[in-house]
Amino acid sequence: MQADDLVKIWEDLKDKETSEPLIKVNFRGNEKINIGFRPQDQTRGIMLVLDKDTKKLDIPSVSSFEIKYEDGYDSMLVWWGLADDNFLDYFKFMAFQVANEAYSANDDQKCLSIFFAHINRWQEFLEDKGKKPSLEHTKGLFGELLYIEYLYDNQVTGYEEIITGWHEGSDPKRDFYFEKGSIEIKSTTTNTPDKVKINSLKQLDESTTSNLLFGIVILTESDSDGMHLDELVNRLINKVNEISPNSLTLFRNKLYRQNCFWEIPDYYKDWKFSPYKIRTFHVKDDFPRITPDDITDINRPGIGKVTYDIGYGNLSKHEISSSDIKNIV
Repeated sequence: MQADDLVKIWEDLKDKETSEPLIKVNFRGNEKINIGFRPQDQTRGIMLVLDKDTKKLDIPSVSSFEIKYEDGYDSMLVWWGLADDNFLDYFKFMAFQVANEAYSANDDQKCLSIFFAHINRWQEFLEDKGKKPSLEHTKGLFGELLYIEYLYDNQVTGYEEIITGWHEGSDPKRDFYFEKGSIEIKSTTTNTPDKVKINSLKQLDESTTSNLLFGIVILTESDSDGMHLDELVNRLINKVNEISPNSLTLFRNKLYRQNCFWEIPDYYKDWKFSPYKIRTFHVKDDFPRITPDDITDINRPGIGKVTYDIGYGNLSKHEISSSDIKNIV
């Protein structure tokens, strides 16, 4: 099922002749999550049908949607419908993503919590709809997605393992987590950068993982030969769907969690990139980095964050091949 399938289902429900105040069908066979349509006001939406003992949570403060608890039923019913038709083109993507996230919940209370949390996130996006994605965020995602292809194309591991490990950790947050180690990715549009910026002391702290690799994805920013981020996403979605279809839903959900709105037309139209080079380095021994252990003796309260640069030319002796990556992580 994809977002466009919701539109067809809403249209099919709209065509039904009924006196019921709400008509609905299960989302992906899950009786808790339903695709709904209200004939009285022609409203499309998603409805949760939860155990009556589920604790009510505060309803998100939204302006573009209608959210309410439906009283007078044996179950707890929660309705989320579109109140502003100006956002109709966006709503199918929102509803699909929110329903998918709630689908993964293993109990009714968690289902409700996830449902409201993701509605809040979309409301924030709509309130700032005129804001364009940043170059840094777009470039970073582009590099990570190219690295996903790189890992698969070089037979490091399969799409299921790569997607499962993508942005799966917590502290410190690394781009990829695998059984024997993790990988941190940096993207740049400078073909031969003088330096690479490191954003925290933990970023290259190898003591937090069995093995730490540092990948640098060098991109060429172009107007004609490159791809928009949404084009790269769709290319990768097609590959995952063909080779590892069971991983597709997880991949889509992780894209949403990274604030990747590839389904919104022209959202990434401002930039195109082409891959220039991908290099990977093993962070160990005398690899240039600063870690928390390096400054344990400094007692100067008030320092909030430490960033630093490492010289790109000093990394060559730490470079490893794709076969080495497979053996290490």
